[in-house]
Amino acid sequence: MSLAELKLELYRQIDTLNENELLKLNNVVQTLTHPENEVKKTRGIIGSIPNLVVYMSDDFDEPLEDFKDYM
Repeated sequence: MSLAELKLELYRQIDTLNENELLKLNNVVQTLTHPENEVKKTRGIIGSIPNLVVYMSDDFDEPLEDFKDYM
């Protein structure tokens, strides 16, 4: 397959992608063409989602029965 044929095939495949898939592809292309700008994933900050935990039992930190043999 020649370079021109490869590009044409890629254009055809890209034309069938939806918006979300195009955004993902754009990220991949950006990483390939500009590796110095690669976005590094960061972990979320504890407490960044307020009111996520609605209830936590009083004995949450107590040892579990299942692990008594190992303690």
